[in-house]
Amino acid sequence: MTSELSTAIIPTADLCVCYGTSRWRPPTILLQKLRLDQQNKCHYAFPGCSGKVTVVAHLCHNPPCRNVKHLVGSCAYCNRSISNLARRQRSRSVKDSVCVQNSDGDAETSMEKNLRTEAAWVEYVTDRLRHLGPGVGYPKHALTGDSAYTIGINVATVDRHWKKYASDVGPFLIYRPNRGTRLLVRLREQP
Repeated sequence: MTSELSTAIIPTADLCVCYGTSRWRPPTILLQKLRLDQQNKCHYAFPGCSGKVTVVAHLCHNPPCRNVKHLVGSCAYCNRSISNLARRQRSRSVKDSVCVQNSDGDAETSMEKNLRTEAAWVEYVTDRLRHLGPGVGYPKHALTGDSAYTIGINVATVDRHWKKYASDVGPFLIYRPNRGTRLLVRLREQP
C-alpha cells in the first residue's frame, strides 16, 4: 500500500463533528448518495478492491465523526484496510502472514519462529522452576511476563504454551495453594 493512498487530506477548516464517543452509523440514504456521486466506484481502489461502493468510510479515521465532508464511499475490503492503518497495532485485524527477519536477513515464518521459541520457553521455565525446593511454586503471572520478555514472544503465546505444557501429561503443574486466588507453577513430579 503506498503512502499517498493511505493518507487522507482534510482541510483544517473542516473539523470533525462528533456527538459522544460511540461509532456513528451513517444512514442508508447517504450511502446511496455517495454511490451516485462516485459513479459506484470505491474511493481508495487498493489492490484486491472489489470496486463497488458498499460502505461509508471516514477519511478522518474518527468513527464518531458526522461531518459529511469526511465521508466517502468505499468497498468493505478497502475500508477495512485503511481502518487498520488508523488503529493501534494491537487491535488491527490480521490479513498478512507474520514474518520475522532472522540474523541472516531471511524472513522467518511464524511456524519457524514458534518452533524455535517454544523449545526456548520450555527450557527457560524449567530452569526457573528447577531451583525451587520440592512442593514450592512460582507465581504464574510473574513467570508468564518474565518468560515472554526474555524469549521475545507475546504473552498470548505464553498462555497457549501454558495450556499445552500444564496439561495432565505436561511437565508443569499449575495449582492454587490453600484454595487461594493466586496461581502457582511447579515442576510435575515424575513417578
